[in-house]
Amino acid sequence: MKTIVIQPAELQELIQSSLEAVLKQYVSPQPEQKHLPEYLTRKQVADYLSCSLATVDNYSREGTLQKRYIHGLPRFKREEVQAALASL
Repeated sequence: MKTIVIQPAELQELIQSSLEAVLKQYVSPQPEQKHLPEYLTRKQVADYLSCSLATVDNYSREGTLQKRYIHGLPRFKREEVQAALASL
């Protein structure tokens, strides 16, 4: 049996790079925040949260997301959607 000698810093780097590679498989990429308008449509919210329109409606009904009407159209404030995502 061979003995392998590795420095703590090298071991830490190996573990970190391995974890990052595995986690990338399970984390869905989020849209760029700078490209999102201040008020989002239901479809934009669903895309951002990676869920269906029905789920967005349920979150709105439950109070998880607050729906606003702008010129008679339902909209959700970007910062509130981001905060709701962090709390889910």
